[in-house]
Amino acid sequence: MQLCLPARMAGVLCAVASLAAGAVSGGEMSPIVAAFERFHRARPTTTAAQGGDVAGGLLLLNELNCVACHEIPDTWREHIPGRGKISLRGIGERMDEAGLRAFVIAPQHLKPGTTMPALVRDDAAAADAIVAYLSSLKAERPPKHFPAGDPARGAKLFDSIGCVACHAPVGGTAADVSVPLALAGHYGADALAEFLQDPLHLRPAGRMPAFELSDAEAADLAAFLKANVARLDDPLPVGTRTNAMAGPGGEPRVEPSSGDLRLERGRELFAARGCAACHETDGPKHVRNALPLARVRVEQGCLAERPSRAAPDFALDGEQRRALGDALGAIQTERPPELTAEQEVAEIFARLNCYACHEWRGRGGVAPGRAAHFTATEGATESLGELARLPPNLDAAGRKLTPAWLEKLLAGAGGGVRPYMSARMPRFGAAAADALIPLLAEACRPETPLEIDTSGTKGHQRSATGRTLIGTGEGGLSCVACHGLKDREPSGVRAINLTHTVRRLQPEYFKALLLDPQGIQPGTIMPPLFAGRKNAGREIESLWTYLKEMDQSTRLPEGLSAPDSFELKPEVDGRPIVFRTFLEGAGTHAIAVGFPVRRHIAFDAFEVRWAIAWRGRFLDALANWEERVMPPVKPLGEASRMLPEHMPFARLNAAADPWPATWGAAAGYRFQGYRLEEDGTPVFRYAVDGLEIEDVLRPAANGTTLRRTMRIRGGNGGNWFFRGLANGAVPQPLVFENGAAIIEEEISL
Repeated sequence: MQLCLPARMAGVLCAVASLAAGAVSGGEMSPIVAAFERFHRARPTTTAAQGGDVAGGLLLLNELNCVACHEIPDTWREHIPGRGKISLRGIGERMDEAGLRAFVIAPQHLKPGTTMPALVRDDAAAADAIVAYLSSLKAERPPKHFPAGDPARGAKLFDSIGCVACHAPVGGTAADVSVPLALAGHYGADALAEFLQDPLHLRPAGRMPAFELSDAEAADLAAFLKANVARLDDPLPVGTRTNAMAGPGGEPRVEPSSGDLRLERGRELFAARGCAACHETDGPKHVRNALPLARVRVEQGCLAERPSRAAPDFALDGEQRRALGDALGAIQTERPPELTAEQEVAEIFARLNCYACHEWRGRGGVAPGRAAHFTATEGATESLGELARLPPNLDAAGRKLTPAWLEKLLAGAGGGVRPYMSARMPRFGAAAADALIPLLAEACRPETPLEIDTSGTKGHQRSATGRTLIGTGEGGLSCVACHGLKDREPSGVRAINLTHTVRRLQPEYFKALLLDPQGIQPGTIMPPLFAGRKNAGREIESLWTYLKEMDQSTRLPEGLSAPDSFELKPEVDGRPIVFRTFLEGAGTHAIAVGFPVRRHIAFDAFEVRWAIAWRGRFLDALANWEERVMPPVKPLGEASRMLPEHMPFARLNAAADPWPATWGAAAGYRFQGYRLEEDGTPVFRYAVDGLEIEDVLRPAANGTTLRRTMRIRGGNGGNWFFRGLANGAVPQPLVFENGAAIIEEEISL
């Protein structure tokens, strides 16, 4: 059963050709599986001579979720992993009872092209009981309320952000046969908006991806769909719908049910009729009772031209049954072919319909009939051509992007770097990311990767050299004429901002691209700036070092600098900024840490202690970067607070003993640098008399205090005391367990 909006078929690809090829059978439309319609339907006659369409049949076996009921030989499992279950928890509150009843009784009648089979046709009492059970399933969390949506704004979103890759465009014609949206009309406005905003909550397998919609955008899209679903959602010519289950007026006919026993009977039937094979509830679980695929025959069961009442009816057409027969023949008589990483990626792309937007090894990409809906948001960017409006080719994705950035794109948030493109890269969920990322890396690994030194330790890798090269001044290559940095926009056509380059790109790909832009990224307008340069390799490494150390060690390049270019703004990048400076209140060896939430602190590496905290704006780096005689930098924010001037640890005979009045080296402390946690927060490391300390201070979730966490090892004996930074803190004995101690404290700001 498929009760949520699917988004995996590029409808224009299965339009008139599908209908002409027999996609309508017995008054119903056959299930639409995007990659099958695009790459397997109406194959040349040579396909039969080559052994049939095994690949198309395997795709159908997977996307119709046949393996949920039919056992598959282990040797074929990587070809048919199955589709994740769709959650029906809370469906009774999301969808009205009339829609549930119509869909359960005759799914292809309500939603032509659905992959959900008819399971209870001609058994109205069973359908009514299942509907009663589904209607009883309430939400597992309080419903979310959305603002009132605007259908006009929703129409613009639907037509621009990428929905039309799989669904009919606004104002589509009869040729725009697409994924039907009938169920949207049976959802409440808030329920539909919540699903559109987070479809992975109910459909974690990623067949409907998430587009990072704001509350207002989700509400607008929901309003548009509910107002327009009828004209977007009727891919069948008039008169071709089945009326086998219809009563007066063409509505599905349902017999009265028998009262209180109906709900319990529905629970039983939900499992017995196979609904639980594809759907997750807190109720009955599915038990396989169908023939193994090794024994299935095309003329039998759900693959028969006219399935019996006991078998699910998918409304399969002749081409689909032939492809399924080809696949079954291979499963029953052959060993599966060993797949290369490239082929495995291709199979995943087919299942997720990545081909609707992206090209992979010569296959896929936005279909010509849909390309006009993929636009650039800025007129000047049109000069980039298709690169400004069409999603990129993925041939080198595993070589190009770091695993962490691929995870952001596929399952996280904030991975998009093309704000000039109206289409958005949606999230497909953790399952898709886990499967794809290692395969992409293997499939895209170059035969002879370039060597690149990213350590930043050699003289030729100085970030200052990289700053010169990236800028527009003397000796510069004017990269910033097209590429912005941080919050600075380029003076010319806007290409990808380079702020996240080091976190986003693999170093080897970065070097290969700069040495041969057209060879690595065909169609790019980036010129071969390093061609013929004697020290090109070293210069590229210097560029990488500059981008890596941009926050900590230098300033924006010429061409992007402005009077306020020296202000450091962690809220812009959304990550902490760690900046060494001469800071008023923290001395000549200060390490300032600015947080995006506009709460900041500074560590005195000379005295080895936390020195100052403030809120608001962070720092102005003008003195560091421009003035030869560097005066102390002052915090830009307000409400600065000097932290207590005492060291954190001391050996005492008793808590009442005087606390030492020495600091830093005089007190035996040795600063040992810092490491960065995954979110960019520094963890400071120092030692004293056998203690090894890791000390991290960050804003607490409440926004009004700082939370400090310290991890201590060693100690060379007892009598160690700790004195915190909170107001009125008094010495406390340091308690070790298994050679370690952990201290946490809250500090007001």
